[in-house]
Amino acid sequence: LAACNNSTPGKNSASVASGNGGVKVANTETRDGTQKHVVIPSKVDGESISFEVYEPDHLVAGETYPLILNGHGYGGMRQTTRSGFIARVTAAGYYVISIDERGFGESGGAVRSMSPDFEGQDLIAILDYAEDLPGLRRRADDSKLVGSYGGSYGGMYQMLLAAADPLHRLRVLAPDITPHNLNYALNPNNVVKSGWGLALV
Repeated sequence: LAACNNSTPGKNSASVASGNGGVKVANTETRDGTQKHVVIPSKVDGESISFEVYEPDHLVAGETYPLILNGHGYGGMRQTTRSGFIARVTAAGYYVISIDERGFGESGGAVRSMSPDFEGQDLIAILDYAEDLPGLRRRADDSKLVGSYGGSYGGMYQMLLAAADPLHRLRVLAPDITPHNLNYALNPNNVVKSGWGLALV
């Protein structure tokens, strides 16, 4: 979190407020944060991309807030309640987007195990959507402050997005129990992990 946020969440630092940075869409009101389910079409094939957007618990007019992405493990889905780690970080002044990966939850399409041409483009579209979050914090070079976390498959999306996004907007990755190569993870040195393979199937 500290790496994602170079100043106190919710506080507009001088380096962000001045220079070429700042916000694309200003937060103009003081209010309690909301939560909403968003579905956008994939630019690749029109399939639904589903995610949950959590605003910080409290927004203050004129202040800015970093963004954290959350991804689920294989076979899971986005988090739909403000609880656990999401509750902790929204209370600390962060936006959170919890993602239904392609083929899971309410996202459509076939699971392609983190293909740059499919899941990669879906993830880029989510970051594009996030550009218009009110008060989204940016650096002086106009790049927004974005971090990510998740375990297993929810770590793989982070590495894919960091590599696939031509704007390199994801700056902080926190993958947990994540394979660098799913084929090798399930078949190390040509020894099939049959239990894991069966569970995934």
